[in-house]
Amino acid sequence: SENNAAGIPANPVNFGWSDKVTPRIGFAWDPLRNGKAKIFGGYGAFTDQMKMTLAIAGFGGQYWQDCTYALSTALANVTPQFDTNSRYCYDDNANFGGATPDGLTFIESNNDRGTESVVGGLKPYRQHDTAFGVDYEINPTLAFEARWDRRRLDHVIEDAAIYDSEGNENYLIVNPGEGVDAYNNDCKTAGIGPTGDGYAACPANIKPARSYDGLELRLTQSLSKHFSGMFSYTYSSFRGNYCGLTNCEEADGGGGRNAPNVSRAFDESYFQFNSHGGSSNGKLAIDRPHAFKGYAYYELNERHQLNTTFGIFQTAYSGTPQTSFVDVGYSQAGSGNFGQYPVYPENLGEWVDITQNPTTGVITAGNARTFRTSWFTQSDVNIKQTFKVRGNQSVSFDLTVTNALNQREVVAYYGSIDTAYKRQYLRPGGKNLGSAGEAYSLYEHAYDWKALLNTSSKSGSGGGPITINSQYGKPFEYQVGRNIRFQLHYNF
Repeated sequence: SENNAAGIPANPVNFGWSDKVTPRIGFAWDPLRNGKAKIFGGYGAFTDQMKMTLAIAGFGGQYWQDCTYALSTALANVTPQFDTNSRYCYDDNANFGGATPDGLTFIESNNDRGTESVVGGLKPYRQHDTAFGVDYEINPTLAFEARWDRRRLDHVIEDAAIYDSEGNENYLIVNPGEGVDAYNNDCKTAGIGPTGDGYAACPANIKPARSYDGLELRLTQSLSKHFSGMFSYTYSSFRGNYCGLTNCEEADGGGGRNAPNVSRAFDESYFQFNSHGGSSNGKLAIDRPHAFKGYAYYELNERHQLNTTFGIFQTAYSGTPQTSFVDVGYSQAGSGNFGQYPVYPENLGEWVDITQNPTTGVITAGNARTFRTSWFTQSDVNIKQTFKVRGNQSVSFDLTVTNALNQREVVAYYGSIDTAYKRQYLRPGGKNLGSAGEAYSLYEHAYDWKALLNTSSKSGSGGGPITINSQYGKPFEYQVGRNIRFQLHYNF
């Protein structure tokens, strides 16, 4: 990468041995000394490889060049062509397979996939886990297990930006909230904020957090008298401000996107602040406090050469918490996308009921509350028949039906407060993101976001009540319907 920030070494991604050593220790004890009981536990630290997406998206592996022309001819006369690298556009012109067509006047060419810098001393993505449990053999075919798990994040790698007064969003690859993060930690010491003008210094950047605690109780029946099965119950808590390498929050990419190390979570430091000037840490979108799971198999041995197995899988999970979010400082609307500059004004996992007067446009917002989807239940069925051919050879037919009852529960509600089709957003202190230091100072301290719904920016008409998204609070995603899969296997 091209490292143009002061003090950044030429090869900043350099994990030493101290970063690579991850201790893991465990124990197991047989308190009855007869092999029927086990008490166990352990601790482990785990690092993860940097994903290719970071290099592709952040260091120029993806090509994103826009060539802009003034059009004074019929669009049908314009036929750009791919070159040998499958590109239409270059730094100085587009490829038309020859001369530029008459009626086109070249204006500019923009590279929208610039090179990002990496802060020195970067630490690898890492988390640590602790577990304790007990196993007990009730009888030779029935066993009970209780297990407690605790998981925490140590370091996260993400791209993070600072919006300067010239309108540039400059990115760095960092461990958010750690080490050298003055790129946008303190908008005064970073050199972009005002001094002596009444704006408070920005607070320290918020470190990524993902905390899981869970207690699982499990009964397992091994094969006996043609029957085997398992039943488990888990009570858990999943909270934080960062889902992980795959973002589970609706505000990122319109429903959670698979963009490891380059999610929207830390692209602007104020994305991690609520409207009260603190961390928006709360219940994550994958939090399901109660989870029941079970399966059962029954085998029929009709003949020596024929075996039929029937299986059923049943799940029942608590609903997931829904979160209200709103664009602050800026938005990129018009294409139907939302959450480009999302802030969780009342923390993750908190919902606010909102109404808008159809005549006056005045918006009324209720108190924050916990709002979850309905319980998620699903039944899956599997039938398998195996025919022995000769020796160890066999042919088997599988029928698997997922969501056999074709249940269609709502699994997410639309959480974007502002419209996705007009550029509308909240402006704390009357400042948009182009105000740079002043904006960060205002966005990372307390402001009355409910009042701003009625006074903030509206594209084309200045201030006034913004337009509430007509989909807000309505079902957004549904349980996947019934699927049937047939399989044929030949084993030898």
